Amino acid sequence: MEDSQDPSFLHSLICFGGVIVIVIAGMLSLDINLHSLLVFAVIWVASHSARLGYGFNTIKFAMIAGIQKGLGAIFIFFLIGILVAALIESGTIGGLIYYGLDLLHPTFFLPAGLVLCSLMSLATGTAWGTIATIGVVLMGLGSALGIPLPLVAGMVVSGASFGDKMSPVSDTTNLAAMSAGTDLYTHIKSMLYTTVPTYIISLVL
Repeated sequence: MEDSQDPSFLHSLICFGGVIVIVIAGMLSLDINLHSLLVFAVIWVASHSARLGYGFNTIKFAMIAGIQKGLGAIFIFFLIGILVAALIESGTIGGLIYYGLDLLHPTFFLPAGLVLCSLMSLATGTAWGTIATIGVVLMGLGSALGIPLPLVAGMVVSGASFGDKMSPVSDTTNLAAMSAGTDLYTHIKSMLYTTVPTYIISLVL
């Protein structure tokens, strides 16, 4: 039977703060890659657990349980990458861009572009993929129409972020739901209360 104890608030703060210092200092000052820094962070946290009286097996099984919880999200990351590549190679994304741009009128360029970016990221589950594909096209089109580029960039990022956050195939959405141990669609519904009003305000502005 392990003689373990719960950490105090100060101990928890020092442990968590140490992880942040290790990652930031290692990347900015020592130019160490993130993977190595995370290994050092794990050692730092494990040493604090040992000081609290937790044995090696307890720490090991806690790590294994954490990895098992995130395995589903990791597989989804791979599948999303395959899906996006298939959509690009099949011409689906190109078709969406082509037909979507036909619907854009200079008067309604910003709101229509926002909706188009939202639909794209909802379908693919990736904000970066949306920004790198249709976002680039919209930036060029906005520049040709004389629309300020900061406004166009804000439109692209807002639409892409909305779809990425609310898409059931988004990697971050799946990871958040799995980490919290909740149903994916329950998690998405809970985000509607804050995301939809914000989206409507962005659409109006």
